[in-house]
Amino acid sequence: MVRGALRGLNLENKALRYHFWLQGVLLPSLIYFFAFNYCANKLFGLWVAKTIVDVILSLCYYLQLKLANWHEIAEEAGKSAALAGSQPRSWGENDQERNKEADELEL
Repeated sequence: MVRGALRGLNLENKALRYHFWLQGVLLPSLIYFFAFNYCANKLFGLWVAKTIVDVILSLCYYLQLKLANWHEIAEEAGKSAALAGSQPRSWGENDQERNKEADELEL
């Protein structure tokens, strides 16, 4: 859920370190511990390990959003909006041509 917000705010690269450490290092360790040493049912141990990592990762996402520099994000959004508004729109003419072609095909 929060991953889309990080992507939309261009904070996805900053969260990469959390993915690496949690899913690359901690998850295999927890899977080994819970699935093979602690729980009698290996599938349940796998589920417990994945749930623990997902909760920690969600907390890291939340903190990343909470501690983000919102002034910088707003300035970047303003710059990209100004650039988008300065470009000429040519899609209206293409739509009119497509409508004419569609009308001719219907006749």
